[in-house]
Amino acid sequence: MLAVFLILGVIRLRLSVCCRIDDSLHGTFQRQFGEIIGNDQNPPQYEKVTLTSSSSNVWGDCYENTNFDSFIFGLKRMGRPTCFRCITLILRSPNVIQVLHQQESICHESVPEARRSCFDVSSISPWDGSFIFRSENLSPDSCGLEGKFKTSFSRKNTNINCSIDSGTEMENCNPDMLFKIKFKNCSFPDFSQRLNCLGSWSGPNADKYAILMDKDTGRYKCGIMTGSKETTKLSLASSSSCMELHGNKNNAFEEYVFLETSKTVKFLPCRFPEWLQGEYEGLTVKNDTMRYHLPNSPSITSLCAEVDNERILVYSEASCGEALGYHCLWFRSRSNSVIEFKTTEVTTEDIGMCKRESEFEKNSWTTLISKSPQKQPCAFFGSYSSPREVRLNDCFNLTVDCKSRDRFKLVAYHCENGIAYDVKNYNCYGTWKEDENLYVYAKTEDSKTDNTCFISRQQGDFLYMAVLGSHCSRNFNFSKDVDNVLVFQRTDDCNRRKPITPAPKKSTSQIVRYAPPSKPIQFVPSDTEKLYVMSAPPPNNSPKMDLFLPFLIFFFR
Repeated sequence: MLAVFLILGVIRLRLSVCCRIDDSLHGTFQRQFGEIIGNDQNPPQYEKVTLTSSSSNVWGDCYENTNFDSFIFGLKRMGRPTCFRCITLILRSPNVIQVLHQQESICHESVPEARRSCFDVSSISPWDGSFIFRSENLSPDSCGLEGKFKTSFSRKNTNINCSIDSGTEMENCNPDMLFKIKFKNCSFPDFSQRLNCLGSWSGPNADKYAILMDKDTGRYKCGIMTGSKETTKLSLASSSSCMELHGNKNNAFEEYVFLETSKTVKFLPCRFPEWLQGEYEGLTVKNDTMRYHLPNSPSITSLCAEVDNERILVYSEASCGEALGYHCLWFRSRSNSVIEFKTTEVTTEDIGMCKRESEFEKNSWTTLISKSPQKQPCAFFGSYSSPREVRLNDCFNLTVDCKSRDRFKLVAYHCENGIAYDVKNYNCYGTWKEDENLYVYAKTEDSKTDNTCFISRQQGDFLYMAVLGSHCSRNFNFSKDVDNVLVFQRTDDCNRRKPITPAPKKSTSQIVRYAPPSKPIQFVPSDTEKLYVMSAPPPNNSPKMDLFLPFLIFFFR
């Protein structure tokens, strides 16, 4: 009986490893049911949806994770077979998840049958399926409209309107990303409206989709944003469904136009370098303007004042025009998708700060990734595992895909019985070498928001690795921070070479730790590894435009 219990426990553990819903999808949400189009008198109704690491209150237990975005759920029913369904969950922002599945009445009798009904993620449009909206622990997200704006408004097929010169204004100056609109001199009595941006994303035809919630009515609406930062048109549907906007933005139930209040600068702005232009997570660079929109921080706009290769003098203001001053930004391109930057202190005048490297010493590097990143080789290749000397409690395997070389798998398991308790697949997006350290910037395959920087060193066939978080800190010390270092020994490489460094003969109670080499390292990299382990690309390597993984720190005791 005990053996049966243990076997069932192992099966459940392995099942949970195979079907684990990513942390970014966990939480309490609301979803609309029933279609309400073009009607403001009968607001839509919403129901509660919860997602945990392995189940949902609506769809049941998770049995399988298919193609990262799709999950096979099984809902147990009294007196009837379990209802298996494929549910596709696409994270559009930290607060918005697009949900796709077959009609509610369709059930499948097995996991394989349900798997065949999964949607092709590459062909999904914003008007497909439905959305669920985070209702607890919201994360402020930018819709790209920070500052003060003159505003016009109109409602379809009515005389309800407000002209751009009416005195109506919109202000979005705080980290909560709340559009505060004060209607004045319109065709209706003056009043105030508050729209909360829950997130935005790029759709077909370069359209920018957004979900906004009316704070006063609790109503969710899908919208399309077009135009430039200076003049933006927001076309809103009457409900959270984007279907109403499909094919013709003129079908919008409501329309806003936001005209940014002009700002006066004391210099003729320059243009940011072409290799830096584009959209990153938390940063947008276009022409002469750079906009920061990091979570829980005030939005900042910087104008280009002077370019000196990687160092750029800028003049910055808070989102609503509060002057901050001049400072110098030092950028480095780490790949086609990853950049790093650090800044000097802010001053009221340009005092040649970009010329002095000492001005940057007080601040650390910030790492950002493109919104549409391209994978890069990971730089360390082959298969690695925990050396025999460290196999006490927690053991680890690291395997790099030898075909693409741009992704790797990290498996954590119990040394005693070999049962895995955590499996993560990483895609590599940036690799560079600095001094003796090799940095790899990666994302887990099942997450759209979590970024991780790894730092590593190699001695012979031993690989020493640590997780730094979402930014690549330069303060890590392999000799002092040994408790946070994962130790691996190469077991095979992508060229099928056998390890050439014998395993050290130590007591099993001892730990293999990093030690600075006293003589040249015996390991000789292959031609392929020489090609991929390289310093950062030059600044003219233009990024193709497309930040916190749960910190995996493992302690050796």
